[in-house]
Amino acid sequence: MNLAICLPVGGVLVGVSPAASWMYRDPRVGPIVAVLSISFVLAGLTMIPTAMLTRQMAFNKLAVREIAGTAINGATSISLACLGWGVWALVAGSLAGSASQMILINLLCPFRPRLAFDRQGLKECLGFGLNLTGFNVFNYFARNADNLIIGIFLGPVALGYYALAYKLMLMPRNAVTNVVTRVLFPAFSRMQDDDERLAKAYLRVCGAIAFVTFPMMAGLAFVAHPFVEVVLGDKWFPAVPLIWILAPLGAISSIQTTVGQIYLAKGRADWMFWWGIVSGVLRVVSFLIGLPWGVVGVAAAYAIMTWTLVSRISRRPPGPFSAAVAAWFRISATPPGRARVAIIARGASRTGAAGRGSTDAVCDGSNPA
Repeated sequence: MNLAICLPVGGVLVGVSPAASWMYRDPRVGPIVAVLSISFVLAGLTMIPTAMLTRQMAFNKLAVREIAGTAINGATSISLACLGWGVWALVAGSLAGSASQMILINLLCPFRPRLAFDRQGLKECLGFGLNLTGFNVFNYFARNADNLIIGIFLGPVALGYYALAYKLMLMPRNAVTNVVTRVLFPAFSRMQDDDERLAKAYLRVCGAIAFVTFPMMAGLAFVAHPFVEVVLGDKWFPAVPLIWILAPLGAISSIQTTVGQIYLAKGRADWMFWWGIVSGVLRVVSFLIGLPWGVVGVAAAYAIMTWTLVSRISRRPPGPFSAAVAAWFRISATPPGRARVAIIARGASRTGAAGRGSTDAVCDGSNPA
């Protein structure tokens, strides 16, 4: 089933690759996109074994796969770059890393696919999985819309400055939150019938994340100018205002991305899907609104939209550190208008368990992390 989805997606990328060359005004982009579409096929062979190991909390095996894949990626890219392959060295390295991870994960996981049809299992998977797939697809395009818009209308130089600042913004999420969320889904799934225990565990985890990431991003914003000057050089100075704007969003992102684990643990991928559509549309609109003011305007409009959305949902002004963090965690687990039935609240109020039965049925076939 995964391959049945990934193969057409890869074919679509091959089909639109000429349009990518036209949009970025670079004939090299199309062939690169077409070749990288192979990664979707590799992903289709990786998802289920990865999800099974995640559910079993066999993170030592997952670490072996990721470390080996990263090492092979880097070694391949550097070797081919030294041989003069140029940008194709990065493409080959990415595919080599993905292929090695696919091979390793299938060796480490006892799962072996077989031809079988389970009508009940398919029904449960579709109810949960289609919403999750829809969220992931829509969220991917919404989160990359800024790169597309800036690249088309403002050019590659502006995109380079923005990409640098955005990469630094994602640093706490990639370094801290993504590691933690790998554990959250299987752990929270085991608590899905105990809302009070789940709420307390979630608040403790998010408090620990905030304790690390909030000072990290505050420090980055404070030293942005000397950091760019010393590490990157004077030519990257236009990225400094973007770092100032996006650094606070990095702190929010480190917390916000954990909310999806509650949706999934409670079997409410439908809420996750619709909330992803609302926030994604607002994100794209903010990019377009800021476009007349250049790349700084795009970043500023995105920041204003994010802060406005958070403040409107929470319906309270920022308070002390612990109160603000607790309020964000409590409210962000639900769409607007349903905050009062959130399971993440100081009172740990009860919610309905609609869709809960499908969670365990799809744990082996989804990879929300």
